[in-house]
Amino acid sequence: MANKQGNVVSISEVRLPELRDEITELRERLQRVTDVFIENEANFAVVADIVLAIQSAESSRDLDEAVGVTITRESGDLARFYVADPFRPPEEMDYVHSIDSLNESTRKALEGLEQTKCEVCRADSYEELMREEISGLGSMAKIPLSYESLRGVLVIGAEDEDLFGHDAGTLYLDFIGATLARTAYRVLGA
Repeated sequence: MANKQGNVVSISEVRLPELRDEITELRERLQRVTDVFIENEANFAVVADIVLAIQSAESSRDLDEAVGVTITRESGDLARFYVADPFRPPEEMDYVHSIDSLNESTRKALEGLEQTKCEVCRADSYEELMREEISGLGSMAKIPLSYESLRGVLVIGAEDEDLFGHDAGTLYLDFIGATLARTAYRVLGA
């Protein structure tokens, strides 16, 4: 190869900078993949803590604590579980409620939910489902539950409108919901 002055340029002088750029790009891609692995591992650890607390519930009080304390501590600001008939949560439960305790339009919307839905919500919607006041917008994950004859919806809310935004993944939420449905069936049906 010759340059403008007639000097010979070796292939290695041309290709070496290109190879260095490719190596840099590969390192950056590897770092991004590693970051995803680390984030997924941290997320799985949170989900594992929640699922183990739910699975270990032996009484309605344990179930109430798993919903209201463990899920809240690990994943959002608040969590509520709305159960449909024929299962009726005991009155002393703070975080597990009958779906009939909601206004008709909210109840129908939850009963019609077929898949997990994450959304930004207004303060009045948040307050009705979470039973807590917020100022401004919040976000919610609504997870429909179904196991045998048990039907219900787990609602996890956050004052951070981006936590459960429209692009939130639902794989872990669905797993938490499936675990809760089986445990609630066992505990509330007993």
